[in-house]
Amino acid sequence: MKKYEFIVKDMKRKIDTGFYTEGDRVLSIIEAANHYQCAKGTVIRAYDQLLAEHILYSKRQSGYYIAKPVSFSTNPEKVYNLTTGNTYVNYFPLAEAQTSLVQALENYQFQTLNYDLQGIHSLVMAIEKHLYNRNIFSRHGQIFLSQGIHQTVVAICQLDWPKDSYILIENPSYSHTVQYLKSKKIPVKSIQRTAKGLSLKTLETLFKEGNIRFFYTIPRNHNPLGTNLDKKQIQAIAALAEKYHVLVLENDYFGDAQTHAGYQTIFENARNHCIYLSSFTKIIPYLRIGYMVVPESKINIFNQMVSDYYSEGYFAPAIISQATLEIILKNNLLLKFTEHLNKDVISKKKKISELTTGWDPKIARPIPSNTGFYSIICFNPLVSIAQLKKELKKENILVTSTTKCFYTSDHPYSHSIRISVARIDSESLPTILKTIYITAQALYLKRTAHNE
Repeated sequence: MKKYEFIVKDMKRKIDTGFYTEGDRVLSIIEAANHYQCAKGTVIRAYDQLLAEHILYSKRQSGYYIAKPVSFSTNPEKVYNLTTGNTYVNYFPLAEAQTSLVQALENYQFQTLNYDLQGIHSLVMAIEKHLYNRNIFSRHGQIFLSQGIHQTVVAICQLDWPKDSYILIENPSYSHTVQYLKSKKIPVKSIQRTAKGLSLKTLETLFKEGNIRFFYTIPRNHNPLGTNLDKKQIQAIAALAEKYHVLVLENDYFGDAQTHAGYQTIFENARNHCIYLSSFTKIIPYLRIGYMVVPESKINIFNQMVSDYYSEGYFAPAIISQATLEIILKNNLLLKFTEHLNKDVISKKKKISELTTGWDPKIARPIPSNTGFYSIICFNPLVSIAQLKKELKKENILVTSTTKCFYTSDHPYSHSIRISVARIDSESLPTILKTIYITAQALYLKRTAHNE
């Protein structure tokens, strides 16, 4: 480790342990050089990096100070909103976003952006490198930018598929996808998804029958369940897709916020039969940028799909959003932020698990979830979900039913609510969860007494 890197690491450690707090003045360059026994230039390099990461700020002729830390807890609302996975605009540090926006404008003020159907060429190249660092290998011709994953799924649904074919989805799945398929009366079959994953035997039977347009799956950070498929299941799905020539749409919407280096995507195990979908929206909500990585054999098909889409509206994100994301990726700001993000989300999920351990499963049963914003709580049929939502709203707690996430209701989790920690701080969780359980318990006891 280089000396300046040691100084950066030591400063971060002192902040994490409480040695330094917001507003504290740190050692001057000369004092730090003496303390760390190094040249002043080494300290300047370390401080410049800490300034770039907005960990320090400087005052002219005064020195360097600890900046306000990255916060995931700011809640400007007067209610606890557990209904949405959309974070606040300031979720990604606004100072860094502003710097990136200004740099993007400066970089492109005197030149025409190299823009084609896939998006700005330089951003596509930056995403290719970003994916490489996540062990997802592609070339830029396979990458297409969009305004979000749902837009991409809708566009793929509108391709010219055989009339006797159908789409296979997990049950439950992302509510907007489920409702879109129902509203357009698109032929659909579903496979049950639970905390244990899905039945590979059932999946193979469905794949073997044929006539599947594609299989739409959310392997990790499932919405609404918040669960992950294990490595064995992911590899098995990929193998079945290859064996029966079934196209898989892999929705990894939270993948760019993950730091798990050992995770394997379906795409990497079935490159010729999988379209990888991801998005930066959960991390940087004001950019609204998603992307897909398609098999090389299907590049021409998707070039045509995107071209056709422009007769109805824009497929790619706003150009300035693309330019800003390019700067964020090239300056490595995303990785620095997601490290903090993952710690925060994992901490919240761990706290939820601890706080719900003593719940009576006859009344309320949380489905274990360790990553991502979402998880669900299943309730006894005697507990009315509509009444529960109404009573919780009186306590300024907003929750949402999972009804729209289920293509069919014949599922052990269908009587449930989805909760999201995207806009909730850890300190509020004890109050929120206690209120949810007490309210459900009261409704259960009331119905039980009435039935007697």
